[in-house]
Amino acid sequence: MGEPACTLKPRGDERLRLEGWTYRFTASGARLKEMAEAYEEAGFEVHLEPIRAEDLEGPCRQCVEAEADTIYAVYTRPKRESRLGELSDPAS
Repeated sequence: MGEPACTLKPRGDERLRLEGWTYRFTASGARLKEMAEAYEEAGFEVHLEPIRAEDLEGPCRQCVEAEADTIYAVYTRPKRESRLGELSDPAS
């Protein structure tokens, strides 16, 4: 069998998941901006966490070091809207 698939998850992945963030994918450059905007338009908060080569080993580290742009892990979570208006509006 070959090398295991590279996950490229940042060092803070566990902390982010505990804060309610969902890991989606990694990206860089124009594709990163495009996808972040699409998630925001769909009603999600977006958090971009940089992938640092020093946090990785083997082929994953080599891939990140070879990339000209910073690679980011994209995390999302539903927007936390204020519900205070619902409390004062009996018609809701």
